[in-house]
Amino acid sequence: MQVHNIQSVNFEKKQRFVTPKAKKNIEILLNKMNDEGISDKGEYYFQSTLIKGLKYKDDFKLIDGRINVGKIKQKDQMKKETHVFFDNIKLIIDNVTGEIKDFKKPFFTRWKKIMQTLDEYLVKMNDNYENADIVKKKRISVAGFTQKGFEQESSNKTGE
Repeated sequence: MQVHNIQSVNFEKKQRFVTPKAKKNIEILLNKMNDEGISDKGEYYFQSTLIKGLKYKDDFKLIDGRINVGKIKQKDQMKKETHVFFDNIKLIIDNVTGEIKDFKKPFFTRWKKIMQTLDEYLVKMNDNYENADIVKKKRISVAGFTQKGFEQESSNKTGE
């Protein structure tokens, strides 16, 4: 009886990356979002209003996955990840490498088509970023005490 070797089966998912064009457009959008943020810091308090998401008409959403309470320094701009939603597709994209960390897509949708559509939407968002009728900006506001403000407030409460 003859024994045949069996090919090994790799059950790991294939690494996928967005196109260099898409990665560059995501970087441009994140920079624009960061530049438009407003931060104010006093001796006792801080407050920020940041853009955390963009929506192109009702077709495409981009959400900034970076967690911050103020403007991000230029050198730290491309950290963490970006979440993208369109056509029943959800992508989580690593900002540093452009790798698609996680995704949800219809079974019969080809990756080539997803990448083309992603590129198209990102270009449209960049071109129409200032047009509020086309690109809606989702803002988040954060406010709080600095350490000195917290200590001042605590001493006021205990002194009463």
